[in-house]
Amino acid sequence: MMESQDQLAKSFKKQAEQDRQRLHYAKGEPIEVLWREEEQCCLLKLPEEPFEAFRLQAAVVNKYGEIRVEDAVIPLLGQASPGEEVMVKLFWDRIAVLNPRHEPIRTVPRPYTGKTADIPWTQVFANWLRKPRSVTHSQFLRMLPETLQNYVTVPNPDARRQRLQALHHMSGVYTMEQIADALQIPGMAEDMSRLTAFLGMKYGSRRAKLGKLVQQAGFPHLKTFDGYVTDHIAFPQGTNLDGLRELKWLERTENLLLMGAVGTGKTHMAMALGVEACRRGQAVQFYRASDLVALLQEKFAAGSLSKFRDKLRKMDLLILDEVGYVPFSQTGSELLFNVIADCYERQSVMVTSNLEFGQCFNFRNFFNFNSII
Repeated sequence: MMESQDQLAKSFKKQAEQDRQRLHYAKGEPIEVLWREEEQCCLLKLPEEPFEAFRLQAAVVNKYGEIRVEDAVIPLLGQASPGEEVMVKLFWDRIAVLNPRHEPIRTVPRPYTGKTADIPWTQVFANWLRKPRSVTHSQFLRMLPETLQNYVTVPNPDARRQRLQALHHMSGVYTMEQIADALQIPGMAEDMSRLTAFLGMKYGSRRAKLGKLVQQAGFPHLKTFDGYVTDHIAFPQGTNLDGLRELKWLERTENLLLMGAVGTGKTHMAMALGVEACRRGQAVQFYRASDLVALLQEKFAAGSLSKFRDKLRKMDLLILDEVGYVPFSQTGSELLFNVIADCYERQSVMVTSNLEFGQCFNFRNFFNFNSII
């Protein structure tokens, strides 16, 4: 949190200096190098009138389930129907797509930021499967590895349909890079059963481990960051969603507090970060705080609390949802405190809470949080 205007100005200056080292998205040279008097023509000059916070415009979904916004092609397969009109909010760093009810359905980075967005390949292949001849006209084709581009553009229509059917299934299990690597093995492209067996043998155990970790985590719903909007979220200085998703804080056994009013997406973010941790092979456990306290009291009364705490100690990340929604008894608070104390510098704890910021000072000290969002 900024405590003075001078501190804010210094922060902006530091960010500007760092940005001057960024490579120009088209020229491939550092901004600082380009910003010379004789080369200022390479950069856009600031307008005399200030930029608007965002620009709002309409777009129509084409028959391939895409919309085109400036130089970006945004897939909306499964989120909007061909011919449907959607609203587009263009920010300086991202493009947010809204449905006719003005609800966010997808957010992607602007092309010049150098960031990429996940592509829903399962939906792409499902759409191609309905119209196999559309493959060669789709913008998604060039986003595939070259091996896969050749694989799905085989001239024979029956063979193309069979391959699209197989990829529709495989894309929900394996990455495009994994499938492309397998197809580089001689004879693999012509033998679909061999391809399926090879992928299963090489990556199946890893996929099974992910499914086991997600199941053991106890998420009430599976959430990801696809379409997740952060416009309303205030991140601490030096922190953003991309940084959180890298999970460096988890490697350092740091803790996170996600704080805000009801309906602001705290639980969604917590579960999505938990799923990301599972994908990295980390053991995660999710509890609503009130449920965990009740379970701790039950184990304490049954004399099995020690065994239960041993189980929690094996977790890399403990997620406590809705702390502060329901007050705890003194016994429940003490039991929860002991669990958190066990985690100190050994495991990471992520908490979501609706407490006001003023109430969070004691709360923050209690949990020793490194970041509050």
